[in-house]
Amino acid sequence: MKRIIVPIVGLVTIGTLIGGNLYWKHNVNETVQAAKQALTEKESNTSNQISSEKKSVKQIKKEYSALFEELEAQETSKIDQLMVAAKADYVSKKESKTEIITKYQETAQELEKKADQSFNALYQQLQYDLEKNGHNAKEAEQFQRTYKEKKKERYTRILSQIKDF
Repeated sequence: MKRIIVPIVGLVTIGTLIGGNLYWKHNVNETVQAAKQALTEKESNTSNQISSEKKSVKQIKKEYSALFEELEAQETSKIDQLMVAAKADYVSKKESKTEIITKYQETAQELEKKADQSFNALYQQLQYDLEKNGHNAKEAEQFQRTYKEKKKERYTRILSQIKDF
């Protein structure tokens, strides 16, 4: 019975990882495209704006908080899926812990690279919106600090989970 369950769990996990990865990759690409499109639209509308229509720093930060939180949730989900797949490979005993780490490290690095690209696109848009509304772009720095902290927390959690294998 155990011989049947482990491969089934492994296959389900791999299917979930692949499907989830495709889904989140699509969502991240949409987020980046939306940010780029918004930047283009806002640049074309800049000349038409009246100074009384300018947004406050608080309003701008509130708008972007939701976008950054969504990005964080997407990236956390991707990492969780990757960890489930790694754990399934470890439980199946087909590969050693070192082989599993090596196997998934490249995927994790690619996920991190794409997450950084998505974050940077949103962050640049935020800075642009702040400046366009007459505010200092440094007001955006808290989002960058938070992103780096969350990224470090995810990394620490992953290391902890790997040690538990």
